[in-house]
Amino acid sequence: MRPSAACVLVLDSWPNPRRLLAVSRGTGSAWWALPGGLIEAGERPVTAAKRELFEETGLVVHTRNLGLIYDGISVNSQTGQRARTQTFLAYKWSGHVRASSEGDVAWKRWETLFRRSPWGQYIHDLWETLAQRAGRSLGAQRTGRSLGVLT
Repeated sequence: MRPSAACVLVLDSWPNPRRLLAVSRGTGSAWWALPGGLIEAGERPVTAAKRELFEETGLVVHTRNLGLIYDGISVNSQTGQRARTQTFLAYKWSGHVRASSEGDVAWKRWETLFRRSPWGQYIHDLWETLAQRAGRSLGAQRTGRSLGVLT
């Protein structure tokens, strides 16, 4: 299955991230997600990730500052829609964060996206993969199950 969506993980710091950049799905919406969206016909996933990051947040990232960190199936818990999604970690970026017609932009704690996104399971799996690659636990908070999220 060819990737049909791409998104970008922008962390506030490393190696001890506290928050990540998130976009609401509609101005004033309670649903949040990573900046990203569908890959256009003929577009490479990394190009789509860069485009979506700029369109939704105003940030610019160069390809050399993006690394593919997760490739998996995302399932929208509201619609049941499935998509192979590639997520890229932005190592360095430029520009000023701003909202767009797609929604609000804010630095959010990891567990907020897990609980308030239709793609919560994908976000959880992404976080677990990131923690494994970092070679340690990125912290945990009890919310009925161990999510591997920041405290």
